[in-house]
Amino acid sequence: MTPRLIHVTVLDALGRPVHEARVGVVKAPVALPDVAALSDPAGRVTLSVPAPGAYDISASADGHGSAGASVVVDDRAVQLTIRLPG
Repeated sequence: MTPRLIHVTVLDALGRPVHEARVGVVKAPVALPDVAALSDPAGRVTLSVPAPGAYDISASADGHGSAGASVVVDDRAVQLTIRLPG
């Protein structure tokens, strides 16, 4: 099985990167163990997922709240931006 990549950028309400935001897969087309990571200083994190299909991704950070987004993954890496509300 070839892993697929979801490149996520987490931004605050003003569009600035959020460091150490918790980013994870909430819903996937196949059963998954918990897949989560912390964003780097530029607000970026890459998640590796095993199968093509629709994924729901969540992000949260202390003082910034939480938000989510959906993305469809195929054989190419995909980019996703999540803007936190607070």
